[in-house]
Amino acid sequence: MLKILGIKSATTLRTHLKYLISSDYVIENKETKSYILPDKEKVFLYIPFDTLQFINDTIKEQVYKIYIYLGQRYKYKPGYVFTQEEIAQHLGLTLTGNETVRRQIKNSLICLQNNGLIDYEQFYEGKVPKYRLKNWSTEFIVQENK
Repeated sequence: MLKILGIKSATTLRTHLKYLISSDYVIENKETKSYILPDKEKVFLYIPFDTLQFINDTIKEQVYKIYIYLGQRYKYKPGYVFTQEEIAQHLGLTLTGNETVRRQIKNSLICLQNNGLIDYEQFYEGKVPKYRLKNWSTEFIVQENK
């Protein structure tokens, strides 16, 4: 069966399944020892074309990834709490000791908030700043110069 899936070993299969489970693409049912695909509605996000066009015209790819990542989390759990470290890991970046990445993530969050695509509040638990996602929207705010 592994050859049919294009997977070379059982270890590789387990690694892939762990990733899918941690990313909420597959749900593990430990009682029945099976895996369930969540409803498509819960996995996919509807984003209007105008919003995608706006982001594409004005924002870097990294901001897209943050916007979609937070949208998926918000859809499952409004009020989702996240850290800059979590965002950096999702982007495949290292935050520790890298002020450039920290600044880029902070500016990306500010950009999304200023354009009405997300709303969040920052709070602290110890020294680590955390963010509570208060809203995720598909409607951006147009601010034209007058």
